[in-house]
Amino acid sequence: MAKDGLSMKLEGAAKLDRALTKMAVTHQSKASTLVYGALKSGSTVAKKAIKKKAPVDKGTLRSSLVNGLRRKVPTPRDVFIAAVNFEFTRKKNTNEGTGGWTSLFTILGTKKQHPNNFLLKGAKASEPQVRKKIGDMLAKKIAVLNQKIINSLG
Repeated sequence: MAKDGLSMKLEGAAKLDRALTKMAVTHQSKASTLVYGALKSGSTVAKKAIKKKAPVDKGTLRSSLVNGLRRKVPTPRDVFIAAVNFEFTRKKNTNEGTGGWTSLFTILGTKKQHPNNFLLKGAKASEPQVRKKIGDMLAKKIAVLNQKIINSLG
């Protein structure tokens, strides 16, 4: 689990696990593509929930939230990562920046501002919807791919 408590594991679902494992033996790249597609959709659901929990309806902090896949992170072959994070730049040696560079001050708080960890609140609130979205997408895509394989045999 991530240090900040924002990690979600999609485990169980024995049939889904078996189907992906079986598919990966002969179609590794297709299985990975299916998983990454489902994770991307799941991270979009989480991003929308986090935006709803943001302290201000409009602004750079809320609009700087981005989601996507993390393919370059070194992980075992059976671990896939997607993330929701802030996109920002900060000018070196100054107290200025663009995008969500103030996200740490909002989340951790300052001497003058109470912490508001809307990132964690939104992620935890969206966990059931994220799990459902990923599971549903994987089940549908696996069924479609298996049907294509069956059709090609006949």
